[in-house]
Amino acid sequence: MKERGWVIALFSGLGLFAINRMMRKASWGVQLAAGENVVAYGGPTMPVEQAVASIAGSLESVWYWDGTTWWVYTPVPSYDDLVELVKGQTYNLFMLEPAMWQISY
Repeated sequence: MKERGWVIALFSGLGLFAINRMMRKASWGVQLAAGENVVAYGGPTMPVEQAVASIAGSLESVWYWDGTTWWVYTPVPSYDDLVELVKGQTYNLFMLEPAMWQISY
């Protein structure tokens, strides 16, 4: 018999990960506080604008340190050099207000 329903797991520091076994869809999410949040990104690698769509109204900026250089993305048009979020990388998200960051894929 085919299993149906949801499998939900919470990984320390990685946020919530859910899989709809029937639809074969997954989602990833984490609650963000106002100010700075250091997050290990658990969603799939995708363009940063698409990845942060659910928090765009509350997001001030996303920063990534590659060991030598800081890369930045802001939702307001400016000089942005961070173009995608990579699964497993750690990012600093600066929030104007608390928000739930969620991605379905």
